[in-house]
Amino acid sequence: MLDWTERSHADHIFGNLKGKGRWCTLTSNDYDSYLTDGWLEGDEENAGPAGERHIESYVVNEENGWTAQQLWGFALVDGQRYYVRRVVVTKGNDVLKVRLVYNRL
Repeated sequence: MLDWTERSHADHIFGNLKGKGRWCTLTSNDYDSYLTDGWLEGDEENAGPAGERHIESYVVNEENGWTAQQLWGFALVDGQRYYVRRVVVTKGNDVLKVRLVYNRL
């Protein structure tokens, strides 16, 4: 559910998590610039109930001390439109930034 309510989840790869998700726009300064770069922003990308273009997910693993902030949306990759997820994982002073590009069916 995309209601920004925190929920617990046990994942066999990532462990015990607490996460929340919502539709969002990129008007806030609360995002690492890596998360906000490169998205398609035309009106045809408005998919959320109030015209939002992205889904935000925030996950915490308290046992292992890391967080992951993610934005989901559509972007051009090599001139093709793809569903993309950008993720910033933080553990202490370590930061990992990842872009996942989903295969077109």
